[in-house]
Amino acid sequence: MKPATGSPESPSRRKFFVRWNCTIWEARERFPSLTSQMVIRAIAKVSDSYKPEKESLHSFRKYSAMEYDKRLLSFKSLSHASIATIHGRIAVPLVFGH
Repeated sequence: MKPATGSPESPSRRKFFVRWNCTIWEARERFPSLTSQMVIRAIAKVSDSYKPEKESLHSFRKYSAMEYDKRLLSFKSLSHASIATIHGRIAVPLVFGH
């Protein structure tokens, strides 16, 4: 697998894209069961945690919550949703009002 290529305009932007792609591909190699989108959401979660408080090292629990977006969770109808997992997509039945 090759990292995505592009031609960012500025050298600082180019450096950002190189570091971002390296981080994604390193994570994919270390955790092969994660999809690219899961890795991107994990990186975003870590990045967001540092926005309000940048001075200390942040840690996360082994079973921390995962943020789902439209690529990882989709509602197919009022009766079921499709969720991406490390074992592939699963269809989950939805029950309202019981």
